[in-house]
Amino acid sequence: PTPMAYHDPCELHRLCGVRTQPRSLLNKMGVEFRELEPSCCGGGGLLRSSDPEMSDTIMVRRAQKERLRGTTVVTCCPSCREQFLSNDVATVDIVELVERALMGRSDSEGTPGGGDR
Repeated sequence: PTPMAYHDPCELHRLCGVRTQPRSLLNKMGVEFRELEPSCCGGGGLLRSSDPEMSDTIMVRRAQKERLRGTTVVTCCPSCREQFLSNDVATVDIVELVERALMGRSDSEGTPGGGDR
């Protein structure tokens, strides 16, 4: 199976204090993942629209620092998901993993738009 890593969305983690719930859900589904450092991916807060160059710079630096090549990033933010995908980092939304678990599919079986890219 492809290694997975969990990315904390800035607004969910920093502003709303949601940290343990996504991890608990992943653990209950038996998903093995490594932690990514809580850090901005450059995709939220309209940064991609207002300053795409800075947004891309943040993402490239993060991908290099976290060594994301060959890893599927799990997140629960559509902006973060699109930011990773637009920078060629395989990404899946946590909801897609829930769907796979409920439907009895392994994470290697594709979901349209999921970590298959």
